[in-house]
Amino acid sequence: METPTSLSALQSWRDFHATDDGKRLFPGLESLRWFLREHRDSLIQARVMLKVRGQWHVIRPDFDRAVIRILQEQALTTLPHGVDELAQAA
Repeated sequence: METPTSLSALQSWRDFHATDDGKRLFPGLESLRWFLREHRDSLIQARVMLKVRGQWHVIRPDFDRAVIRILQEQALTTLPHGVDELAQAA
């Protein structure tokens, strides 16, 4: 992921939730709060979530891609044999 070159990429998690994209995936504020809490380490390591003045912010659109990657990884774990089964189907 590229380092954002504009501060406009920085958005509070509450402001993200107010967007169409935020509401589409996280219908309730609590569902987004749970996701951020559950995946905080991964999101910080992906450099798409950071604290500014004590408040969590996300960096878009990189945050969107990181959420999709996390959900894809979770989906793979639902396969009985994980990624191997997906590769054999291709």
